[in-house]
Amino acid sequence: MRNPRATLLLFACVQALGSVEAVAEKAPFTPSPELRALFSARGDAGEALIDADAVEYFEGLPAQAKQFFNQAVEAELMSEPSHLQEILGLDLPVGKLELLMRDNCVVCHTDPATQDLETFFSSDPESAGSPPHLNLKEFASDVHFRRGLSCAGCHGGAPDDDMMADEIYERWPEAPARHEDRSWIAGFCARCHADPVFMRRFNPGLPTDQYAKYKESRHGLLLLGEGDSKAAQCVSCHGVHGIRGPRSPLSPVHPSAGPLHLWAVPRRRRLYARLPDSGW
Repeated sequence: MRNPRATLLLFACVQALGSVEAVAEKAPFTPSPELRALFSARGDAGEALIDADAVEYFEGLPAQAKQFFNQAVEAELMSEPSHLQEILGLDLPVGKLELLMRDNCVVCHTDPATQDLETFFSSDPESAGSPPHLNLKEFASDVHFRRGLSCAGCHGGAPDDDMMADEIYERWPEAPARHEDRSWIAGFCARCHADPVFMRRFNPGLPTDQYAKYKESRHGLLLLGEGDSKAAQCVSCHGVHGIRGPRSPLSPVHPSAGPLHLWAVPRRRRLYARLPDSGW
C-alpha cells in the first residue's frame, strides 16, 4: 500500500521544483557593460558586427544560458565581437549551447584574438585558414560532446580550467611526432573504449572489445606490428572532432558513405583508408 505521507512529500517536492524552475525561467538577465559593448560594436563602415539573426537568437535564450556569456566576458575568455558572433552564429539548441559555454577550452579556442590558426576552432575552417579538423560546427555535433564529454575527456585538464593543465602536455604526444608515428592512436582511444566500467556510464550497449579486435586485424598488424603509420586506425575512419554514431547517415562509416568501404578499391589501398582532408 502506498504511504500517504510519502505521496504528500513527493507532491510537495514536485511543486517546489516547479516553482524553482518557474522562478529561474523568469529571472531577469542583465548583460554586463562589456557584453553590451560587444553587441553594439560597429565596423569601419558603421556596420553592426553582430548580425540581426545572432541578436534574435541571443534574445530568445533563457537567462541562465545568457549568463554564460557574461561569465565568459568577465573571465576575459571572450573579448571580440567576432568571437561572440561565431558562437551565436552556430544557432545551437539551448542544451548544446550551455554544454559548449561551460567548457573554457572551447570558449578559449574559438577566440581569434588569442589563438594561432593551428589551434583556432572555426565554423568555417577553410575561410579562417585553420586546420579542417578544427571545425566548430562538426565539434558541436560530435557524439562525445552530445553525451557531455568534451575537450578534457581526451586532452586532459578540466572544463573549468582557466589555464592549460600540465596533464595535457603529459597525456598528448608532441607534434610532429604524433603525426609521423600513429601507433599511439588506437591505444589512446582504447583508454575509454576498452574500459567496460567507464563506457557503461555513457553507452552501455557499445562493445568494449574493439581494441582487442583491432590488434588482430590487418590494420592493427600493419600499424602495431610492422610500424606502418599509413595503416588505418580509429580516426582514419571515424574522424576527430565531429565523430558520429555508425547509424548516422552523416557518419563516414555509415553504409551509405561509401568511400572508406568500397571493396572495388585495391586491397592494399583499403588498409590505408583515411578520411579526406581530416588532417589525420
